[in-house]
Order: sequence, then C-alpha cells, then structure tokens
Amino acid sequence: MTVSSYRINVLLALSMLLAGSSFAQVNDSVEAWATLFCGPGGRDDSARDIAVDEAGNVYVAGESQSDTTSTGIGDYDIVTIKYDSSGEEQWVARFDGPASGDDRVSAMALDGIGNTYVTGFSTGVGTGSDCITISYNSSGKLRWFARYNSPESGGEQGTDITVDQAGNVFVSALADHGFTTIMYDSTGIEQWVASLNNSGSPAAIALDAAGNVLVTGYMGRGILNFDMTTVKYSQTGEELWVASYTGPAHDRDSAEAIDSDAQGNVYVTGRSMGRDTEMDIITIRYNCSTGDEEWVERFDRNGSDGGNALIVDDSAGIVYVAGYSGGIPNYTTIAYSLAGEQKWVAFYDYLESVSDYANAVSLDESGNIYVTGCSTGAYCSFCGDYATIMYNPSGVQKWAARYSSPGNFDDEANAIAVDAAGSVYITGYVNDLRYNNIATIKYEQSISEAEAEQDSQPEPLVE
Repeated sequence: MTVSSYRINVLLALSMLLAGSSFAQVNDSVEAWATLFCGPGGRDDSARDIAVDEAGNVYVAGESQSDTTSTGIGDYDIVTIKYDSSGEEQWVARFDGPASGDDRVSAMALDGIGNTYVTGFSTGVGTGSDCITISYNSSGKLRWFARYNSPESGGEQGTDITVDQAGNVFVSALADHGFTTIMYDSTGIEQWVASLNNSGSPAAIALDAAGNVLVTGYMGRGILNFDMTTVKYSQTGEELWVASYTGPAHDRDSAEAIDSDAQGNVYVTGRSMGRDTEMDIITIRYNCSTGDEEWVERFDRNGSDGGNALIVDDSAGIVYVAGYSGGIPNYTTIAYSLAGEQKWVAFYDYLESVSDYANAVSLDESGNIYVTGCSTGAYCSFCGDYATIMYNPSGVQKWAARYSSPGNFDDEANAIAVDAAGSVYITGYVNDLRYNNIATIKYEQSISEAEAEQDSQPEPLVE
C-alpha cells in the first residue's frame, strides 16, 4: 500500500494570544501551511524532530504504525519525510527492521548537503531492541544504516544525534546498561564506542567549536536516585572529563539538553529535586577544560519545574532555557548571561486552570527566541494544542500562535526550527480522537518599518 498523506494549505491570520496581556504586540505571524501525514496503517503516527535546509526544505523524523496484520495492530516503523518550502511532500522513507517489530526514532540531524540522519531503536532478530542509526540522501534514498547491539544486549536505544562538517556522525545511546556514545564515519562505519558503564541514560549530545563531543543525561545512584551527568570526549573518543551534579535533596537530578559557547564552555539544563521545593529547573555551566562547575542556577516556582531545552546565543552572550514551572505548569523561558546572571524570565499561561509545557526552543538570526510545546486548550482539561511563542531578545512576547486538530483533541508539538528568513517550523502530533497524525506547520512573520523601529527600542525586562 502506498503512503497516504494529505495537505491543508490555508492561509489565515492566527489569533494572537498574549500571555500576561501586558505586552504590546508589534509583529505578526501567519500560518503559511499545515501538512498532516497519515501512514499506510491509518493509525498512529508521531514526529519527534525537525530540521530545515538553506533552500527551505523541511525534514521531519518520527514513527508510523504499519498496516494491521493477522495477529493484530501493525508495528511501528521509523519514518522520515521531506517537504519543499511550500509544504509539498517530496519523499517519505520508512525503515522496518529485520524482525518487523517496533522501530522508533528519537532524534534527527541534517548535514550541509542534504543528507539526513536519524537515530532511535530497531527490533532485531534475537537481539531485542538495538540502537539504530540511518542516513538518507537528499532524494530520500537509503545511504546506510548501522545497528549497535552491545555485548550485554541490554536493550539499546539511540537518544540523540549530531553530525560534523565532515559527515561524521555521533550518537548518544542507552546501551551497555548506561551512557554510551558512538561515532560513525560518513559511510556509516563505526569508528569508536565509549561507555561510562553505569546505570542511567544520556539525553542529549552536541559538538563544541573544536569538534569535541558533549553528552548529558543521568546516572544511577541507588534505587530511584540519580545524578545529572555530563561527559566530554575528544574527536577520537578519549574521555576528557566527567562531571556529576547532586542536588540538595540527594534525590533525582537529570539533564535534558546541552549546548556550548564559542570558547567551549558547556551548558546543561534539566530538573533537580530540591530540599523543600519539589523539582526545580536546574542550569549549570561547566569549564571547557576541566569540567568544573562554574555556576549553578536553580529556578523554583512552587511546583514541579523542569528544563526541557537549551540554546546558547554567542553573539548576545545569553543562554536560553525553556521548560515548565508552577503548581499548574506554564511555559517558562529563562535568559541567563554566560556568567550565570538571570536576565529575564517569561511565562506563557493560556488558561489559568490548565497546564502548558514547553518542549523545544530555537533562535533566529536577529536573536529572537521561539518556544513550542503542548498547551491545554479550552475544550477539555486533557486536550492539548500546539502553542508557539515568539519573544524578542528582551523577553517581551511578540506573538503566540496556537494550532489544534480538527476535532480539538490531544495535540503536542515536539520540535521547532527557524530558517534564515525567520520562518518558523513546528512538528509533533495531532489526534483525531482515535489515532495520532504527524502535523507539520510553517509560520511566516511580518513587521512594518514603524514596528521595526519600535521593536529596536529598549524594553523593560520581564520579571
């Protein structure tokens, strides 16, 4: 059966929903297109990551349930989709492992010549789940795939992926019962594997300006207790340092995202149990050479708080963290200087009595910040919408765009990308009451000359 997908291409002005409503809105967003993907099984499909190339082509990676079988519902395949700048589907690539069992994706990367790389897990024959890494060329043809089944065969999964300018691929993986990092060359040949050999899991991977490999997540410290853990490797897989963080409660501390500045200093964010504060958003800077903590910032808003995404803006000298905070969680975006000073914090609260969780953050070339995730809508207490927020560098909200499935059921945005023209791309899943479909959206922005002049003026920081 061929893949079926359909596309909604309706230009409309979105209602601008301003959290806090005290900010003047000086620019605008328009939904350029929204595309829904429904796989051949007509059942569950969900996107995990998104990327855009210099030509405005959009790449989405996720999982798609296959046709039903005589034994029941079909298994999941890894699906990678390419759209052109107008939202027209260019190709769809499905990967079904040798056991025809579940194959799922965690993350995607794109190189400078249009090759796509995804990682996750794939069910093997007699090996359980293996870490899988796949590369497609710009036409969607399979270039190579590599399976990693650790000697202990403990159920492996790639959790994040990045690629350098030479096409070398670096994967963080839950394998060997803990932190594992794998490097493949541009042809998919394994070059090295490094493992910390401890219980736990890496969550995110990045490369610094010198090409060193940075991985963060958590490692176990007894039953249900774990430490935020960050490791730095050289390009050849030599362990340069390992840093662990134990919060004041000596309980559960885990990292979710990592980035570095131009000097190679490392920034991580996640969640950490406080002594009297439940979970807090935790952000740490480590020295590039030694791995020593240079500052630690905890953010508590009287609830269970957590950081889900982080990005460094070197030109502005700012670290942006996105996540959630509060007894009834709201989107929470925090700006820290590279020295650890909190510059501003902004919240998005659509309805006071329901939850909003930010999952991803991105920047444009002017230093504006974009956050997306899941925000509970007005239709029911458990039905989320995509909600995407744009802040200027001072933390002032400029627009908020919401997208919900036709039936207004549970929808969640998982990833965001911004191109050089300032167009914003979102992907995740929307629900039609029965099943999930992959929904990918492009927003375009407009701003008048008068508004641009106003927007350039200093504005008060958001406290």
